Amino acid sequence: PSVALVDRAARPDVEDLVRGYLADTLSIAAYAGTTPTAFPAQSVAIVRTGGVARDLVTDLATISIDCRAKSSETAALNIARQVRAHLGAVEREGVIGSTPVYEVREISGPYLNPDPRNPAVHRYTVAFQVAVRGSVS
Repeated sequence: PSVALVDRAARPDVEDLVRGYLADTLSIAAYAGTTPTAFPAQSVAIVRTGGVARDLVTDLATISIDCRAKSSETAALNIARQVRAHLGAVEREGVIGSTPVYEVREISGPYLNPDPRNPAVHRYTVAFQVAVRGSVS
């Protein structure tokens, strides 16, 4: 017998959701998915590194966020600290735009993560799990 597989929820693109939120709140260049090879003075890049469908309508995404600054390691670290603070606020508020956010869990605090392809740009990385609600289709 055949089994029909149905994805019952239209889950949002968590990378792009977080990209838009951080671009607006930090007033900084933000990228989702594949990042460019040249960077502005400061930027963040969000990449989904995994995750699961937690239940019928909840996507539990694992994301990595690279925080870059051309001026110094300290500037890159400060961006990472701001990212932590703003994503913590998202969990308290429970929403990004009109998308319900059930949980934001920090997996890894900021760590120095030099980019061998761009050694002149300082980079710190943080990682989170973000649980968002999809819409039932």
